[in-house]
Amino acid sequence: MINVFQNSQYHWTLIAIVVSFFMLFIIQPIFPLIILFALGVYRIWVCRNRELMALVIGILLLVFLNYRSLENQWQSQILMFEEGEQIKSELVINPNHIQQNEDIFYGEGGLFSENEEIIPVIVNYWNKKDIQQDLPDLTASSYVLAIKGKIKRIEANRNFDLFDYQSYLKRKGIAWELEIDQIEGVKVSQSNQSNFFLIQLINLRARLTHYFRRCAQIPLVSIHNKLLYNLNSTTYRDYKPAFMTLGILHFFSISGFHVNYIRNVLTYILLRIGISPSKSKVIVFTVLILFAWLVDWPIGALRSLLVNGFNFLRRRFHWPFSPLDCLSIVYILLLVINPYFIHSLAYILSFLMSYLIYFYQGTNKTHFPIHWQQKMEVTLFCFLFSWPLLLSSSFEINFLQVGIVLIFTPLFEAWIMPAMFGFSTLLLLSQLAPKLLQLIQWLSNIFELVWETFSIHKWVKSGVLVLGSGGFMLLVFLFVLGIVWFYFLKSKPNRAWKLLLLGYLLVIVIYPYLDLRDRIIILDVGQGDALLYKKAFSKKAWLIDTGGKVVNSQNTVQIDPEYAYKNLIPALKAQGITCLEGVIITHPDIDHLGNLSALEQEMPIKHLYYSVITQKSEIWRKINHKFSKNIHHHVIQPGKNIKIKEGDIELLSLNMPEPYNEDKSNASSLISILTIQNRKMVNMADLPLELEEAFLKTFDNRKIDFLKIGHHGSKTSTSDRLLDQLKPELTFISSGKNNRYQHPHPETLYKLKKRGITYLDTQEVGAIEIAHHPLYGWQVKTALKANE
Repeated sequence: MINVFQNSQYHWTLIAIVVSFFMLFIIQPIFPLIILFALGVYRIWVCRNRELMALVIGILLLVFLNYRSLENQWQSQILMFEEGEQIKSELVINPNHIQQNEDIFYGEGGLFSENEEIIPVIVNYWNKKDIQQDLPDLTASSYVLAIKGKIKRIEANRNFDLFDYQSYLKRKGIAWELEIDQIEGVKVSQSNQSNFFLIQLINLRARLTHYFRRCAQIPLVSIHNKLLYNLNSTTYRDYKPAFMTLGILHFFSISGFHVNYIRNVLTYILLRIGISPSKSKVIVFTVLILFAWLVDWPIGALRSLLVNGFNFLRRRFHWPFSPLDCLSIVYILLLVINPYFIHSLAYILSFLMSYLIYFYQGTNKTHFPIHWQQKMEVTLFCFLFSWPLLLSSSFEINFLQVGIVLIFTPLFEAWIMPAMFGFSTLLLLSQLAPKLLQLIQWLSNIFELVWETFSIHKWVKSGVLVLGSGGFMLLVFLFVLGIVWFYFLKSKPNRAWKLLLLGYLLVIVIYPYLDLRDRIIILDVGQGDALLYKKAFSKKAWLIDTGGKVVNSQNTVQIDPEYAYKNLIPALKAQGITCLEGVIITHPDIDHLGNLSALEQEMPIKHLYYSVITQKSEIWRKINHKFSKNIHHHVIQPGKNIKIKEGDIELLSLNMPEPYNEDKSNASSLISILTIQNRKMVNMADLPLELEEAFLKTFDNRKIDFLKIGHHGSKTSTSDRLLDQLKPELTFISSGKNNRYQHPHPETLYKLKKRGITYLDTQEVGAIEIAHHPLYGWQVKTALKANE
């Protein structure tokens, strides 16, 4: 065994790379990954070291077997319940993973199955006004609830390239979500011989952090809680997007930075009071383990502890490993334990930043950057390799973040961390002297005033470059660019900076035009409509309707102002959309235009097309004054037929029969005919049956290829004559999952099936993309199938 380790010295980083490509290929088998894996294996093979090759094969086998075991467990969980099944059971609540207020609690729990096995689930419960239930503080101790509720599968994201919530929960072994209808009983969780120690640890952590969580409605407390103790809250989530924009979100994820800060400060104090270095190391390591437990073992803290532990053992027992080997061994060890880590952005970034710092220090005489130039270099070095990975979740790069982090990092270490520990002391003392809470609230008010006055995040947002989720080739290009810059930085710095600037200039100027596909995407915006149209080799994008959601406020119908940020806006950013050439509003229903106001605040819109009925509607008057004066408005008169975008988009506004006593909003729907590579698609909006006849007369006898079914598949649209005359090859329905209108109606689906016409419904498949690629031809894909 010693010979194996000696022969593998300095090779562990290569082994870690090979294992990574192997796991990525197993999970997502694409050709570039098998090539990269083969190159890594070949590099090991040319070493002509049998022990090394046997070690690699053994590690790959371990990872694969554990991955298959986890997959089998996952599949067995899926088979335990039926979608929408009503259940009556007991639920174990972990107080550290629950958020609660007087109206709701949500988080993670354990559901008892019929064979007394505990199944991890996501839990949601609304305390209904007609059945108010007095619940204990579930964040204070572990409880068991007797519940009735409905269980449903956790889906992949319903739009393309967005954050994969299903994959995130899969790493935790969670496949189901429980919606509690009724709580029939509550009791304190009882420990037994098998789980006594675990229950005591859970309750101890809950008690230690309980007061902090109770005060989390105070903004400064919520930020303090997340920064020092990894405690989430709804108040902190309001600040999270701004911290992401500033590029400082990683400071709020407990990492090696926090661990090293505590280690350095505590070591300094212990040595100053006369404790020997050897005892100081034991005390510090013990405190750090307790801290990692208190903050619930985040990957950054775990990595830091394990790497430092391995380095200590390496020096103590003269193990044949280098410091870089120790980092790679920890990386591999965690991947063997949980192969799903390979899809964890936090895991990848945590180790990647450590590798980068190792490599940077290897080219410098000093172990830590001292001069401002070195600080800038190492900060930019980390950004150049984190930006490509972050594109998968944020869809953007912000060059101003480098400056913000350079300023924030020394402030964080010298002032913010000490201030936060002092704030912890103040919070703890306020339990004994409640009047101190007034001081805490006063400090929080000052923080909010400064935050709102300066609003630095709004200024930094101006430096955003939206690239979309990026593809494999963009990821490779940006990584290679970072490697080339670093390679030339010391020997030929001028060349390094010129190549870096040229590379990113190419990304900014040329990359947005490199999409070879003509595309139409029917976005999943719930019970509503939103259709994206984009031609190849063009940045210009068009949107037909925006979706939207109704909220009832004081017996009046209002638009949900946050709904656009949950689906439409991230879905557009994931496609690299930075501005819209035009938005077409088919008619003035909230499920078609409700997101327009929020969308216009988020990205520029050059042209806005709508009908006379829309212009005169009450909902339009409510939102019209909010629009930028730079938008060109086009009001389409009844009976008009206009062509825009060089004829690729044709809009029809039909004459409404007089008198017309039905829903004039739906009857005013603008019909859009889209051309994509000599094929045509018709979007019927919510046009009713009575107006379809007028449309067919206007449309003559033209045949189409694709049809977006009217009114979400309602029986009030889509006549037999419409289908017979248009003869679509493929049809699409935009409807929300479990919508209250029960769209699409059976009558409409029967008409399609009778004619053998295939249909895709967003309710079933999520977003739908119809694309033409010059090399691969026509492709139709759906978000749920692509993301699963």
